[in-house]
Amino acid sequence: MIGISYLVYSLVAILDINKTLALKNNERCEKIQLPMATEDLAVFGELLIGATIDSTPSFFKHLDAITTLPGYLISIDPKTKSVKQIVTKDFPPEFQLNSHGIKLFNKKTLYVISHGYSKGGERIHLFDLELIGGDVHATFKESFYFEGDHGIYNGIALVDDKHFYITQWLPFPDLVEGRDNSFLVGLKRIGMQMFSSKNPVKFCTVIGKNEVKCEPKAFGFVPNGIYYDGQQLFVADSSEKAINIFNVKENFDLELVQKVQIDHLIDNLWGKDNEIYVAGIVKVIDYINFAEAIKKGHQPNKSRGGASKIYLKDGKWTAEVIVMQDLFEITTAVVVTDKIYLSSIHDKELIVCPKV
Repeated sequence: MIGISYLVYSLVAILDINKTLALKNNERCEKIQLPMATEDLAVFGELLIGATIDSTPSFFKHLDAITTLPGYLISIDPKTKSVKQIVTKDFPPEFQLNSHGIKLFNKKTLYVISHGYSKGGERIHLFDLELIGGDVHATFKESFYFEGDHGIYNGIALVDDKHFYITQWLPFPDLVEGRDNSFLVGLKRIGMQMFSSKNPVKFCTVIGKNEVKCEPKAFGFVPNGIYYDGQQLFVADSSEKAINIFNVKENFDLELVQKVQIDHLIDNLWGKDNEIYVAGIVKVIDYINFAEAIKKGHQPNKSRGGASKIYLKDGKWTAEVIVMQDLFEITTAVVVTDKIYLSSIHDKELIVCPKV
């Protein structure tokens, strides 16, 4: 009886069933409509860059990845709120972009994690960006292939052009046909994400054209957003609702030095000026209900979410909620001048709020 009571208590806590939503800094938020959802954002000069994804057949429809719509790169002008599809050169026609986490390296090269399934497999695509006549143009550079690892990679952090860290958010790969959403497989996946901290943060070395070698350097429940700066690596664990901060050693091993708890679920990480921003939904149960509605072909309720920042205070990283809203599910928060931009893996829009 004690064991059952503990299990029920644990599930209530993990699923945030009793958690209440306290709105913050949401009164002056506005929306920018997008042609497709972009799970992550990058800042390129004065513009925002997104990489789109057709998330419903990828993640919620049973073995239905073949129906995913082709994704593409987009630019968003914060001043005019205009959205444009980026002209892309030399992208191999046998690949289909279905983007997850992205990172801009050296203010020029965009790294895009893509779940191509039968249309190219699990890859990281590299694009060189340039501004021509006020518009962003992209040239495909190369891609790194992860054979058989369908759907499992989430975020990327670049150390240099030959080394990077990547997070694995799923305990086992999808199939080439897409995600197995049958009851028992789904239950196994969720159970392992909630109760088994065996998903790796991998360190990868470029060893040849289009080829990388990767090895685990740390483990978590759901390693998600990741950010590298100043010999430190920041890794968001969605299940823990915590950002794990590691010192990076000379051999690229990781030493955990601090764990910062966040008051909501956490997804991607983006940093600037010793501040790191993280976004995510408020309640796990909202996401589960959302996913179940999609699987059954019903109109889902909006998953409420917010954004926080962590910053150094008296030598320790400290967390503060800066936005909490009930407009859509948030996966990314980035800052341009005096505004914070929030994107979603499912909703075809951005939310723009004042940076407080």
